[in-house]
Amino acid sequence: MKLIFALVFVTHTITALHGQANQAEYFKSIERIKNVSELIRIQGKLRLAKQHEDSLNLGIVQTNWIVRKWKRYSTTYLITLSVGDKIFYREFHRQYLTEDFENWYSKTIYVSTDSAILNKLNKLQNSKYKCNIEVDHLTHLPERATFGYACQGSAIMPGDGMKMKALVIKKDTATLESWIRSVNPVKQAYSYLALRVLQSKDSIALSPKTEQIMKELESSSKIIFSCSGCVFLTHLPIKAQLSPDNVKYFVDRMMKTK
Repeated sequence: MKLIFALVFVTHTITALHGQANQAEYFKSIERIKNVSELIRIQGKLRLAKQHEDSLNLGIVQTNWIVRKWKRYSTTYLITLSVGDKIFYREFHRQYLTEDFENWYSKTIYVSTDSAILNKLNKLQNSKYKCNIEVDHLTHLPERATFGYACQGSAIMPGDGMKMKALVIKKDTATLESWIRSVNPVKQAYSYLALRVLQSKDSIALSPKTEQIMKELESSSKIIFSCSGCVFLTHLPIKAQLSPDNVKYFVDRMMKTK
Protein backbone atom coordinates (compact mmCIF):
# COMPACT_ATOMS: atom_id res chain seq x y z
CA MET A 1 0.00 0.00 0.00
CA LYS A 2 2.84 2.38 0.90
CA LEU A 3 4.57 1.53 -2.39
CA ILE A 4 1.43 2.28 -4.41
CA PHE A 5 0.97 5.59 -2.57
CA ALA A 6 4.61 6.52 -3.20
CA LEU A 7 4.29 5.74 -6.90
CA VAL A 8 1.10 7.81 -7.20
CA PHE A 9 2.74 10.73 -5.33
CA VAL A 10 5.85 10.64 -7.53
CA THR A 11 3.80 10.38 -10.72
CA HIS A 12 1.64 13.33 -9.68
CA THR A 13 4.72 15.39 -8.77
CA ILE A 14 6.43 14.67 -12.08
CA THR A 15 3.25 15.53 -14.00
CA ALA A 16 2.87 18.81 -12.09
CA LEU A 17 6.51 19.76 -12.65
CA HIS A 18 6.22 18.87 -16.34
CA GLY A 19 3.10 21.04 -16.58
CA GLN A 20 4.88 23.93 -14.90
CA ALA A 21 7.84 23.55 -17.27
CA ASN A 22 5.54 23.54 -20.28
CA GLN A 23 3.73 26.60 -18.93
CA ALA A 24 6.98 28.49 -18.37
CA GLU A 25 8.18 27.64 -21.87
CA TYR A 26 4.84 28.74 -23.31
CA PHE A 27 5.15 32.13 -21.60
CA LYS A 28 8.70 32.48 -22.91
CA SER A 29 7.57 31.64 -26.44
CA ILE A 30 5.08 34.52 -26.29
CA GLU A 31 7.75 36.80 -24.83
CA ARG A 32 10.01 36.14 -27.82
CA ILE A 33 7.43 37.65 -30.17
CA LYS A 34 8.03 41.40 -30.27
CA ASN A 35 5.21 42.71 -32.50
CA VAL A 36 1.41 42.54 -32.31
CA SER A 37 1.14 41.91 -36.07
CA GLU A 38 3.36 38.84 -35.74
CA LEU A 39 1.38 37.59 -32.75
CA ILE A 40 -1.84 37.97 -34.75
CA ARG A 41 -0.30 36.11 -37.70
CA ILE A 42 0.63 33.04 -35.69
CA GLN A 43 -1.99 33.21 -32.94
CA GLY A 44 -3.55 29.91 -34.00
CA LYS A 45 -0.26 28.04 -33.58
CA LEU A 46 0.05 29.46 -30.07
CA ARG A 47 -3.52 28.53 -29.06
CA LEU A 48 -4.30 32.26 -28.81
CA ALA A 49 -7.42 34.04 -30.00
CA LYS A 50 -7.49 37.82 -30.17
CA GLN A 51 -10.60 39.21 -28.47
CA HIS A 52 -10.33 42.98 -28.94
CA GLU A 53 -8.03 45.97 -28.80
CA ASP A 54 -8.48 49.42 -27.30
CA SER A 55 -6.59 52.68 -27.68
CA LEU A 56 -5.17 54.04 -24.42
CA ASN A 57 -3.36 57.33 -23.83
CA LEU A 58 0.25 58.00 -24.91
CA GLY A 59 -0.35 56.06 -28.13
CA ILE A 60 -0.59 52.77 -26.23
CA VAL A 61 -2.79 49.97 -27.58
CA GLN A 62 -4.12 47.31 -25.21
CA THR A 63 -4.88 43.98 -26.89
CA ASN A 64 -6.70 41.22 -25.02
CA TRP A 65 -6.35 37.54 -25.93
CA ILE A 66 -7.75 34.27 -24.66
CA VAL A 67 -5.63 31.11 -24.43
CA ARG A 68 -7.48 28.06 -25.71
CA LYS A 69 -7.49 24.62 -24.08
CA TRP A 70 -5.38 25.18 -21.00
CA LYS A 71 -6.91 23.73 -17.85
CA ARG A 72 -10.29 22.56 -16.62
CA TYR A 73 -12.21 24.93 -14.34
CA SER A 74 -9.99 27.87 -15.29
CA THR A 75 -9.51 30.23 -18.21
CA THR A 76 -6.21 31.88 -19.12
CA TYR A 77 -5.97 35.32 -20.71
CA LEU A 78 -3.18 37.47 -22.08
CA ILE A 79 -2.92 41.26 -22.13
CA THR A 80 -0.37 42.96 -24.37
CA LEU A 81 0.47 46.65 -24.43
CA SER A 82 2.14 48.01 -27.53
CA VAL A 83 3.29 51.24 -29.16
CA GLY A 84 3.59 51.36 -32.93
CA ASP A 85 3.10 47.56 -33.13
CA LYS A 86 6.00 46.89 -30.71
CA ILE A 87 4.95 45.00 -27.59
CA PHE A 88 6.41 46.28 -24.33
CA TYR A 89 4.18 44.60 -21.73
CA ARG A 90 2.70 41.10 -21.44
CA GLU A 91 0.52 39.87 -18.60
CA PHE A 92 -1.04 36.43 -18.28
CA HIS A 93 -3.83 36.13 -15.79
CA ARG A 94 -6.09 33.21 -15.01
CA GLN A 95 -9.66 33.00 -13.85
CA TYR A 96 -10.35 30.09 -11.54
CA LEU A 97 -13.68 28.53 -10.67
CA THR A 98 -14.20 28.28 -6.92
CA GLU A 99 -14.69 24.92 -5.25
CA ASP A 100 -18.43 25.47 -5.03
CA PHE A 101 -18.51 26.09 -8.83
CA GLU A 102 -20.44 29.33 -8.29
CA ASN A 103 -17.87 32.13 -8.65
CA TRP A 104 -14.68 33.02 -10.46
CA TYR A 105 -11.58 34.78 -9.16
CA SER A 106 -8.61 36.14 -11.09
CA LYS A 107 -4.87 35.83 -10.46
CA THR A 108 -1.91 37.25 -12.40
CA ILE A 109 0.46 34.37 -13.20
CA TYR A 110 3.14 35.91 -15.43
CA VAL A 111 4.35 39.39 -16.37
CA SER A 112 7.15 40.53 -18.66
CA THR A 113 8.10 44.11 -19.50
CA ASP A 114 10.39 45.89 -21.92
CA SER A 115 11.74 48.34 -19.35
CA ALA A 116 13.39 50.61 -21.94
CA ILE A 117 10.08 51.38 -23.67
CA LEU A 118 8.17 51.57 -20.40
CA ASN A 119 10.68 54.05 -18.98
CA LYS A 120 10.24 56.32 -22.01
CA LEU A 121 6.46 56.18 -21.63
CA ASN A 122 6.71 56.88 -17.91
CA LYS A 123 8.73 60.00 -18.69
CA LEU A 124 5.88 61.19 -20.93
CA GLN A 125 3.31 60.31 -18.25
CA ASN A 126 5.32 62.15 -15.61
CA SER A 127 5.71 65.25 -17.74
CA LYS A 128 1.94 65.34 -18.26
CA TYR A 129 0.47 64.04 -14.99
CA LYS A 130 3.40 63.79 -12.53
CA CYS A 131 2.88 60.03 -12.09
CA ASN A 132 3.88 56.71 -13.64
CA ILE A 133 1.67 54.41 -15.70
CA GLU A 134 -0.39 52.19 -13.39
CA VAL A 135 -0.92 48.75 -14.93
CA ASP A 136 -3.55 48.11 -12.26
CA HIS A 137 -5.76 50.39 -14.35
CA LEU A 138 -5.88 47.87 -17.19
CA THR A 139 -9.19 46.11 -17.72
CA HIS A 140 -8.92 42.31 -17.81
CA LEU A 141 -10.95 39.85 -19.84
CA PRO A 142 -13.66 38.67 -19.73
CA GLU A 143 -14.54 42.31 -19.10
CA ARG A 144 -13.60 45.11 -21.47
CA ALA A 145 -12.93 48.76 -20.68
CA THR A 146 -16.41 50.05 -21.47
CA PHE A 147 -18.11 53.34 -20.65
CA GLY A 148 -21.84 53.54 -20.19
CA TYR A 149 -24.56 54.90 -17.93
CA ALA A 150 -27.06 52.02 -18.23
CA CYS A 151 -26.23 48.89 -20.18
CA GLN A 152 -27.60 45.41 -20.85
CA GLY A 153 -30.89 44.16 -19.51
CA SER A 154 -30.03 45.16 -15.95
CA ALA A 155 -29.51 48.81 -17.03
CA ILE A 156 -26.44 49.22 -14.81
CA MET A 157 -22.95 50.53 -15.45
CA PRO A 158 -20.18 48.19 -16.67
CA GLY A 159 -17.55 46.88 -14.24
CA ASP A 160 -15.39 50.01 -13.99
CA GLY A 161 -18.51 52.13 -13.57
CA MET A 162 -19.69 50.03 -10.64
CA LYS A 163 -16.25 50.31 -9.04
CA MET A 164 -16.44 54.07 -9.53
CA LYS A 165 -19.81 54.26 -7.76
CA ALA A 166 -18.35 52.31 -4.82
CA LEU A 167 -15.50 54.85 -4.63
CA VAL A 168 -18.06 57.67 -4.54
CA ILE A 169 -19.84 56.03 -1.61
CA LYS A 170 -16.52 55.70 0.23
CA LYS A 171 -15.52 59.26 -0.78
CA ASP A 172 -12.19 57.84 -1.95
CA THR A 173 -10.94 60.95 -3.71
CA ALA A 174 -7.32 59.70 -3.67
CA THR A 175 -8.15 56.72 -5.87
CA LEU A 176 -10.43 58.79 -8.09
CA GLU A 177 -7.71 61.38 -8.63
CA SER A 178 -5.34 58.57 -9.65
CA TRP A 179 -7.99 57.44 -12.14
CA ILE A 180 -8.26 60.94 -13.63
CA ARG A 181 -4.54 60.64 -14.47
CA SER A 182 -4.90 57.10 -15.78
CA VAL A 183 -3.51 55.84 -19.08
CA ASN A 184 -6.95 54.20 -19.44
CA PRO A 185 -9.37 56.84 -20.87
CA VAL A 186 -12.45 54.89 -19.71
CA LYS A 187 -11.27 55.19 -16.11
CA GLN A 188 -10.64 58.89 -16.70
CA ALA A 189 -14.22 59.40 -17.88
CA TYR A 190 -15.67 57.52 -14.91
CA SER A 191 -13.46 59.50 -12.53
CA TYR A 192 -14.75 62.73 -14.05
CA LEU A 193 -18.33 61.72 -13.19
CA ALA A 194 -17.41 60.64 -9.67
CA LEU A 195 -15.56 63.85 -8.86
CA ARG A 196 -18.44 65.97 -10.17
CA VAL A 197 -20.80 64.04 -7.88
CA LEU A 198 -18.54 64.56 -4.87
CA GLN A 199 -18.20 68.25 -5.68
CA SER A 200 -21.99 68.57 -5.66
CA LYS A 201 -22.62 66.30 -2.68
CA ASP A 202 -19.70 67.07 -0.37
CA SER A 203 -18.18 70.25 -1.81
CA ILE A 204 -14.75 68.63 -2.09
CA ALA A 205 -11.79 70.74 -3.15
CA LEU A 206 -9.78 69.47 -6.11
CA SER A 207 -6.24 70.38 -7.07
CA PRO A 208 -5.80 72.83 -9.99
CA LYS A 209 -4.17 69.99 -11.99
CA THR A 210 -7.19 67.73 -11.50
CA GLU A 211 -9.54 70.54 -12.53
CA GLN A 212 -7.40 71.11 -15.62
CA ILE A 213 -7.57 67.44 -16.63
CA MET A 214 -11.34 67.42 -16.12
CA LYS A 215 -11.67 70.49 -18.35
CA GLU A 216 -9.61 68.75 -21.03
CA LEU A 217 -11.85 65.66 -20.85
CA GLU A 218 -14.93 67.79 -21.50
CA SER A 219 -13.62 68.57 -24.99
CA SER A 220 -11.66 65.36 -25.60
CA SER A 221 -12.07 63.64 -28.96
CA LYS A 222 -10.46 60.48 -27.58
CA ILE A 223 -12.56 57.50 -28.68
CA ILE A 224 -13.73 55.05 -26.03
CA PHE A 225 -15.72 51.83 -26.29
CA SER A 226 -19.25 52.58 -25.11
CA CYS A 227 -22.48 50.78 -24.32
CA SER A 228 -26.10 51.81 -23.97
CA GLY A 229 -29.25 49.79 -23.48
CA CYS A 230 -29.38 46.03 -23.97
CA VAL A 231 -27.27 45.54 -27.10
CA PHE A 232 -26.00 48.94 -28.29
CA LEU A 233 -22.19 48.91 -28.44
CA THR A 234 -20.13 51.48 -30.29
CA HIS A 235 -17.11 53.80 -30.12
CA LEU A 236 -17.75 57.41 -29.08
CA PRO A 237 -15.57 60.41 -28.18
CA ILE A 238 -15.28 61.19 -24.47
CA LYS A 239 -16.81 64.64 -24.99
CA ALA A 240 -20.01 63.02 -26.32
CA GLN A 241 -20.32 60.82 -23.24
CA LEU A 242 -19.51 63.68 -20.86
CA SER A 243 -21.95 66.12 -22.40
CA PRO A 244 -23.53 68.60 -19.93
CA ASP A 245 -26.89 66.82 -20.14
CA ASN A 246 -25.41 63.38 -19.50
CA VAL A 247 -23.32 64.60 -16.58
CA LYS A 248 -26.21 66.52 -15.01
CA TYR A 249 -28.48 63.49 -15.30
CA PHE A 250 -25.90 61.27 -13.60
CA VAL A 251 -25.06 63.76 -10.84
CA ASP A 252 -28.75 64.38 -10.10
CA ARG A 253 -29.41 60.64 -9.90
CA MET A 254 -26.42 60.02 -7.61
CA MET A 255 -27.41 62.94 -5.38
CA LYS A 256 -30.64 61.10 -4.59
CA THR A 257 -28.80 58.01 -3.37
CA LYS A 258 -27.58 57.73 0.19
